[in-house]
Amino acid sequence: MLAIWKNDWRYRKDLIKSIILENKSGYDINKYKIKNISSKTAIEFLNFNHIKGYNKENIHIGLYNNKELVSLLSLKKNNKNIHSLKFCNK
Repeated sequence: MLAIWKNDWRYRKDLIKSIILENKSGYDINKYKIKNISSKTAIEFLNFNHIKGYNKENIHIGLYNNKELVSLLSLKKNNKNIHSLKFCNK
Protein backbone atom coordinates (compact mmCIF):
# COMPACT_ATOMS: atom_id res chain seq x y z
CA MET A 1 0.00 0.00 0.00
CA LEU A 2 1.20 3.49 -0.82
CA ALA A 3 -0.20 6.49 1.05
CA ILE A 4 0.13 9.80 -0.78
CA TRP A 5 -0.50 13.08 0.98
CA LYS A 6 -2.06 15.99 -0.90
CA ASN A 7 0.97 18.27 -0.58
CA ASP A 8 3.34 15.48 -1.58
CA TRP A 9 1.28 14.92 -4.74
CA ARG A 10 1.15 18.65 -5.40
CA TYR A 11 4.88 19.33 -4.94
CA ARG A 12 6.55 15.96 -5.69
CA LYS A 13 4.26 14.42 -8.31
CA ASP A 14 7.13 13.33 -10.59
CA LEU A 15 8.83 11.50 -7.74
CA ILE A 16 5.61 9.70 -6.76
CA LYS A 17 5.03 8.65 -10.37
CA SER A 18 8.58 7.29 -10.59
CA ILE A 19 8.09 5.31 -7.36
CA ILE A 20 4.96 3.69 -8.78
CA LEU A 21 6.59 2.90 -12.13
CA GLU A 22 9.78 1.58 -10.51
CA ASN A 23 7.82 -1.03 -8.59
CA LYS A 24 6.75 -2.57 -11.91
CA SER A 25 10.32 -2.99 -13.24
CA GLY A 26 12.36 -6.18 -13.00
CA TYR A 27 16.09 -6.34 -12.26
CA ASP A 28 18.92 -8.83 -12.58
CA ILE A 29 20.09 -9.02 -8.95
CA ASN A 30 23.52 -10.37 -9.94
CA LYS A 31 24.54 -6.95 -11.30
CA TYR A 32 24.24 -5.25 -7.90
CA LYS A 33 26.57 -4.65 -4.94
CA ILE A 34 25.81 -3.47 -1.41
CA LYS A 35 28.07 -0.83 0.16
CA ASN A 36 28.09 1.51 3.14
CA ILE A 37 27.73 5.08 1.93
CA SER A 38 28.63 8.49 3.32
CA SER A 39 26.14 10.84 4.94
CA LYS A 40 26.77 13.35 2.14
CA THR A 41 25.77 10.82 -0.53
CA ALA A 42 22.77 9.72 1.55
CA ILE A 43 21.57 13.32 1.99
CA GLU A 44 21.72 13.96 -1.75
CA PHE A 45 20.05 10.66 -2.66
CA LEU A 46 17.26 10.92 -0.06
CA ASN A 47 16.49 14.56 -0.79
CA PHE A 48 16.08 13.74 -4.46
CA ASN A 49 14.38 10.32 -4.22
CA HIS A 50 12.55 9.99 -0.88
CA ILE A 51 9.23 11.73 -0.43
CA LYS A 52 10.22 13.00 3.04
CA GLY A 53 13.88 13.71 2.21
CA TYR A 54 16.79 13.27 4.62
CA ASN A 55 16.52 12.94 8.38
CA LYS A 56 19.30 12.43 10.93
CA GLU A 57 19.93 8.75 10.34
CA ASN A 58 23.45 7.57 11.11
CA ILE A 59 23.90 4.35 9.10
CA HIS A 60 23.45 4.32 5.32
CA ILE A 61 23.59 1.25 3.12
CA GLY A 62 23.42 1.60 -0.64
CA LEU A 63 22.64 -0.79 -3.46
CA TYR A 64 24.77 -0.06 -6.51
CA ASN A 65 24.34 -1.08 -10.13
CA ASN A 66 27.93 -0.71 -11.36
CA LYS A 67 28.81 2.77 -10.01
CA GLU A 68 25.25 4.06 -9.83
CA LEU A 69 23.46 4.21 -6.47
CA VAL A 70 19.96 2.84 -7.11
CA SER A 71 18.58 2.09 -3.61
CA LEU A 72 19.31 3.31 -0.13
CA LEU A 73 18.46 2.06 3.36
CA SER A 74 19.01 4.44 6.26
CA LEU A 75 19.13 3.22 9.84
CA LYS A 76 19.48 4.86 13.23
CA LYS A 77 21.45 3.18 16.00
CA ASN A 78 20.97 4.13 19.64
CA ASN A 79 22.13 2.11 22.64
CA LYS A 80 21.54 -1.51 21.62
CA ASN A 81 18.79 -0.94 19.06
CA ILE A 82 18.88 -0.31 15.33
CA HIS A 83 15.80 1.14 13.64
CA SER A 84 15.08 1.25 9.94
CA LEU A 85 14.03 4.80 9.14
CA LYS A 86 14.08 5.22 5.39
CA PHE A 87 14.22 3.12 2.25
CA CYS A 88 13.95 4.37 -1.30
CA ASN A 89 14.84 3.57 -4.89
CA LYS A 90 16.04 5.81 -7.64
